[in-house]
Amino acid sequence: MPSSKIVSTLTFLVAAAPGWSRNSAAPAVSPAQSEAVAPAAKSDSAADDNLVKIWVLAEGRGRKLVLDLNAGDFEVLDEGRPQRLTVFEPRSTEPLTLGILIETSRGRLYEPEPVDWQAYSKLLRKLLRPGDQAFVASFAEKPELHGGLTEDFTQLDAALQEVFNALPHGTTALYDSVYDLCREPFAGVRGRKALLVVADSADDSSFHTQVQTLDAIERAGLTVYFLLPWINRVSHPSYGAEQAAQLFAHETGGLFFIAFGGKALLDDIDGMAAALAYTYTLGYVPTRGARDGRFHAIKVKCDRHGVKIDASEGYYAAGP
Repeated sequence: MPSSKIVSTLTFLVAAAPGWSRNSAAPAVSPAQSEAVAPAAKSDSAADDNLVKIWVLAEGRGRKLVLDLNAGDFEVLDEGRPQRLTVFEPRSTEPLTLGILIETSRGRLYEPEPVDWQAYSKLLRKLLRPGDQAFVASFAEKPELHGGLTEDFTQLDAALQEVFNALPHGTTALYDSVYDLCREPFAGVRGRKALLVVADSADDSSFHTQVQTLDAIERAGLTVYFLLPWINRVSHPSYGAEQAAQLFAHETGGLFFIAFGGKALLDDIDGMAAALAYTYTLGYVPTRGARDGRFHAIKVKCDRHGVKIDASEGYYAAGP
């Protein structure tokens, strides 16, 4: 089983300082950062088509976000081969498409209050910039979209209120629901794509397997953040629920949160917003194997001592 990425917002002290937002100024790029990035051939459309972008989260001692890394601090291996970076951004400027998927099945143990939608509304307002978009969905035996992709906070608030006022119903088909969302509305979307899943029960009725669902996530290029509300409970979450959450987060460069109390839940929601906002963008044109349609295993390393990197385990290259 992959190593756990259980995180508390209290560890994101740099990013989650009062008043932070994704619109805050990004750290300046130093000459050392610029020199470590190979100049991109802007006129080479083939190179542009083959460009691979990775979104990276860096954590230091005490799980604090590390925001001052240079391009030269990173090493990227694609199928074991070192790559030369042609893109480096200390805070990603890529358009963000964010989905929020909330469990409403009868298997759900956490019973949210109707006003709990407000925390997710605040997350969206802190995180989304002009050009970003989001959607809200719920799931039981299948996913239900509560409106489409939008930049309109009023529409997103209405969708969140609808979900948090819904009565529990149906079985729990997490894998099928995530699989379907990878096709619609994420299909064809460019830029950064992230899915925030809020659920606490194990899948008990999906047609698709966990492996098939992970494959769909990787083909769609999603980063998965998983929040497991375990409010005021003395027992531990089921192995199935926790294992799936850890797997999807670990393999895609996301994070896994367990909230053991009401305040912890609010902190964790803010922590996810901070993690999404303070993300590095690394880009390169693979030295071999571009546009071969295969899955490429990648490894992102950091030369600075004590820095832990969260990044996707790989990507599917475009076909020839």
